[in-house]
Amino acid sequence: MPLSEEKKLSIKKYIEKNYIPNLCADVPVMKRTIVSEQYGLYEDLPSLKKRVANNLDDTWQSALFDLIDQKMADAVEVYKRAYLTKQTFSKIRNDAEYHPDKDTAVRLCIGLKLNLDETLDLLAKAGYTLSRSLERDLIVMYCIENKEYDIIAIDNAFEEFGLKQFLKY
Repeated sequence: MPLSEEKKLSIKKYIEKNYIPNLCADVPVMKRTIVSEQYGLYEDLPSLKKRVANNLDDTWQSALFDLIDQKMADAVEVYKRAYLTKQTFSKIRNDAEYHPDKDTAVRLCIGLKLNLDETLDLLAKAGYTLSRSLERDLIVMYCIENKEYDIIAIDNAFEEFGLKQFLKY
């Protein structure tokens, strides 16, 4: 269905208000610094790299394995409780570039039997959170707060509410 003229105008106004042109795209390198300084965009690259490096947190994988160690958990039991395959868990352990999807990250939190704060911290390291505006996330939060760390039971709750399950796609 095509957009109404009112909607098109509204979008156009939003773009005009929020658009920031790429001032440096076609400017030679020498002039880019001048343009960047003029518009407050200049940043000393070595300084920026140092600032980024000094402010990076542990990776998701590093935090996951630190939690496994802290909880003195058996890694095999953790991935089995999370219903992950040995291959997936091995990839998580050995691939520094591995980035879990949200379900995998949540399942590992459940497999580790993390409390809600620990779960939110670990999920944040992967770039996720549990939202109070999503029924699925609320069910996960409920189960964690009530120490119900069974993926099958959580899937059953998802099914009752007509939501996508962890294990049945």
